[in-house]
Amino acid sequence: MKLECFVRIFALLTFLTIATPCFALENFTVASPSFSINNDYQLTNTVVLELKPLTSIGEGFFQVEAVSNASHFFKVLKSNTSVLTLKLAPSVYEFRIYYDDPSTPNKDLYSGFEVSITDDLQLTVFLKPIGFVKGFVYDSFKNLVPNADLIFECDNEEFNASTNSFGSFYLQLPAGNCFVMAKHNNLAGFSNVTVKQGFTTQVSITLEKNVGKSFKPYFLALITIASLALIFIIVLELKRFAKKGLNKKRSNKKVKRSKTLTQAQRAILETLSAREKLVVQYLLQHSKEKVWFSKIARELQIPKTSLARIIARLESKNILTTEKFGKALKIKVSDWFLKQ
Repeated sequence: MKLECFVRIFALLTFLTIATPCFALENFTVASPSFSINNDYQLTNTVVLELKPLTSIGEGFFQVEAVSNASHFFKVLKSNTSVLTLKLAPSVYEFRIYYDDPSTPNKDLYSGFEVSITDDLQLTVFLKPIGFVKGFVYDSFKNLVPNADLIFECDNEEFNASTNSFGSFYLQLPAGNCFVMAKHNNLAGFSNVTVKQGFTTQVSITLEKNVGKSFKPYFLALITIASLALIFIIVLELKRFAKKGLNKKRSNKKVKRSKTLTQAQRAILETLSAREKLVVQYLLQHSKEKVWFSKIARELQIPKTSLARIIARLESKNILTTEKFGKALKIKVSDWFLKQ
């Protein structure tokens, strides 16, 4: 009897030992897995982009790129497709959208922006004309200058860059006229360049003009001089303001062209930008006197930082001359221009 019970217990234990892993394996196999792909899909948002070129386009292609920390989307569309629908997970995306016309060597239109996508979104994207500028910066001995600072001013937009280790640069810029300033140590050079849509324009800049140790002190010095000069200007101009009317608004004041301009002077003015021409015409009305920097900025409603760049460009072209009075600055039309 005892032997029979022992055999039954041994058989039961053997069965349990063999069957338990099978039950565990069965439970593991039958259990329903969690699909992270489905969860991510449920969190995607619909983003609709309506592409609107600011110039007429032909049989070209749109290139749409969206980049976030976790994903990268890229798609090429024919130019007859102006609406694109995307499925993007919630994140902050940087969009870069180009239009490329095969008839030009480079891309022609561009729009770049950053947007946080947390829900369905519809965006209208305006693509602006662009071109490219390839250039070199030289010193006075015609040696290439590496790591030179560059400032591009294009239609009141400012872009900063620098030359590479070989002294050259290659940039994407808005199509149109741009003023370029290059700086290295205490020397600077200036140039005007016309950026043509879809093409690469070449420019060379030679560092010749001494402007100080760095860009920022140069501009800050002008701002500081103008600020200090304001104290003296208030005192000196009180009588003049009393005659013309105190606190008179001049934001819409138009500068009249001088009637005594020679043909050569008119030709020189035609080469200048709108703001440069405005400053010269204003100073021509005061050609018998030197005008304070702050007064020009105030009466023409030009920001002082922009006016500083305009004065520097016109002085480099020998159209204006500047003179310091203590820490203040006065500007007048150069004798060279008046003799033209």
